[in-house]
Amino acid sequence: MRIATLLDQIDSGSLLLPEFQRGFVWTRDKIRRFMRSLYLGYPVGGILLWEADISNVPVRGHRVRPSGLGALVLDGQQRLTTLYSLTRGKPPTFFDGDPDLFRGLHFHLDDERFQFFATAQDSPDSPWVDAGLLLRNGVESALDQVQRHPKHATMYLGRLNRLTQVVERALSVDLITGPEFDLDAIVDIFNQVNSGGTTLSKGDLVLARLCAHTPDARQLLRAQCDSLAANGYPIGQDLLLRCVTAVSTGRASLIALDSLPPDAFKYTLSRAPEYVESFLRAVSDQVGLDLEGGLPGRGALPVVARWYDSMSGTSTPQARDGLLYWYLRCVLQDHYGRSIETALNRDLAILDRDGLAGLLREVDREIGGSFQVEPHDLDGSTAGTRSYTLIHMLSKIRARGSAPNEARSRCGDELRPHHIFPKKWLRDLGWPAKDVNSNANVCFLPESISAQLERRPPNDPLAGLEELSAATLATHCIPEDRKLWQPHAYREFLGARQQLLAAALQEFLESLRPRRADLRRIDSNMSVA
Repeated sequence: MRIATLLDQIDSGSLLLPEFQRGFVWTRDKIRRFMRSLYLGYPVGGILLWEADISNVPVRGHRVRPSGLGALVLDGQQRLTTLYSLTRGKPPTFFDGDPDLFRGLHFHLDDERFQFFATAQDSPDSPWVDAGLLLRNGVESALDQVQRHPKHATMYLGRLNRLTQVVERALSVDLITGPEFDLDAIVDIFNQVNSGGTTLSKGDLVLARLCAHTPDARQLLRAQCDSLAANGYPIGQDLLLRCVTAVSTGRASLIALDSLPPDAFKYTLSRAPEYVESFLRAVSDQVGLDLEGGLPGRGALPVVARWYDSMSGTSTPQARDGLLYWYLRCVLQDHYGRSIETALNRDLAILDRDGLAGLLREVDREIGGSFQVEPHDLDGSTAGTRSYTLIHMLSKIRARGSAPNEARSRCGDELRPHHIFPKKWLRDLGWPAKDVNSNANVCFLPESISAQLERRPPNDPLAGLEELSAATLATHCIPEDRKLWQPHAYREFLGARQQLLAAALQEFLESLRPRRADLRRIDSNMSVA
């Protein structure tokens, strides 16, 4: 089918984009390379369409829902959007992205290359023409350039005509049709076709269904995700959608949203981000976790959102401490490491039936008794691992607790990673990489102390530790036994520090753990719909 025919079908509204498709993702470099391939006659791929009753399939970019049979683009959105935007001077109605992306594409008449410029780049030796204007207005729009180079006029006219004729090129079009191809089957086909790119998630499929009765569902969800990210709490679209599901239905399966009325969906979507942000603010401020580095145990957030909703969006400090304790137990035990949807459905049912007390009994049952942080929980040798995160968290908590009152609110934010035994020194002494990179050798110190230690003499790199006060050593769980500060005792030093870290972490967890009487009082205030 001719490209021009496909573009005309977009104009007429008979060629549409299904709502489950993501927005425009091509960069200017991809646009430029695509147009060059099209101009040179290289293969640019075919178009895959789905013929369906669009009365029952949500489509993007139409305020009034179309009806009857229509063709929906499954593969080729980026190419068709590029061609439409360049030939029409504006993106199609289903476009989701930055319209300025297509402006300023120029074609070089001498070497036949494409380049983006804010304004036309022209000189007598290197003529450029605006490719978009040429495609819209024809060769006449570039005759000035041709006339300025009479020696090359014939060659330039041939190249200009060749570029304007790209819309006459025929592309292979495959059409999927038939009642057996429902939305689930089509999404599976879409994922197969796009196996080399970004496939659709469960959240994308549910959003497609939601848009059937709530056309602005995708925009509302994106706005809430953007708001959370702007406030420093990036959690992603699918996870927020799962939180909405948990709050509104008490279940984790996203498919549960299919039966949710539009008003109920919008109301829950307006509330769930507040619950998530309230909890993550406590995680950041009270527990000291670095959310920018990636939130550990993020799978717990749907249960957290359901709990906040059951508390009518408010809770006492004791209640929040109890929830933080449960959350940290989930992190330490990797509670949501496998079969997350099954685990969430179980925990949501427990929460509705037995409250926070039931959730705590479940994590105790999971390990067969009371919880104890062990030194091996602090094993690890790379940043981003659980042990690294826990040491960073503990450093912030203890630094904040040991600082003067006026500095507590900010001292944790000024900590920077520091290797107690310098890594180069350890490597020169022949220690294996696993020991050299051990997270137990990392502490997080205020910048002033870290800078002081970095000035220590190369021949005695541990000398700076002697200048630290006993309180500072204790705050960062650095063993005070000077015998362990010798290079030959490095492995014993790591073991001793892991024990101190484990004990400090256990102490902090116990400070959060609610008593039975407190749990009864907390759970008595729950109200589950």
